[in-house]
Amino acid sequence: MIAAWIDEAIRIGVAGLLAYAAATKAADLPALRRSHGGFVGVDDKFAKVLAPTVAGAEVMLASGLVFAREWRIEALAAALLAFTVFTILLVRANGGSDAVRCACFGEGERPVSTHDVVRNLVVLAALVVCAVSTPSAGSPGVVEHVLAMAAALPPIVILSRFHRFVVLLLHASDGAP
Repeated sequence: MIAAWIDEAIRIGVAGLLAYAAATKAADLPALRRSHGGFVGVDDKFAKVLAPTVAGAEVMLASGLVFAREWRIEALAAALLAFTVFTILLVRANGGSDAVRCACFGEGERPVSTHDVVRNLVVLAALVVCAVSTPSAGSPGVVEHVLAMAAALPPIVILSRFHRFVVLLLHASDGAP
């Protein structure tokens, strides 16, 4: 059993991450279409359909995680499935010989890295904790909602720019951007 506010913080955090990813994808659909060609291996015609579909699915998942309390487990299962697929694609792209670019968080000019895989594994672990734990009894009140949102905000910011944070921390003395 986990505290209801922790369950809510994880769901809000992952929803915020998904919403941010969808917004950055929607802001630059051409970059997303190009990345789908190298990342997923689809032709341009299919990428034109896939790009807005992925962004829309992320918005739906984010909404489900936050608003679908009666379908909490189903929303968590859908998010787990989506992040599992995203992570498998990241591992595949990261292990290849070509530098594959991913427009996951508006960073379409940067190749996929191990840091992207680690970020998704962190999100998957949080979703698993939520899915296998039962939130404590009762619905969170206003204080718990505020606490959950406050707890969710830093991970959203850090995970959405995880690659940059890690590069900065590991290579700050090298003068990395």
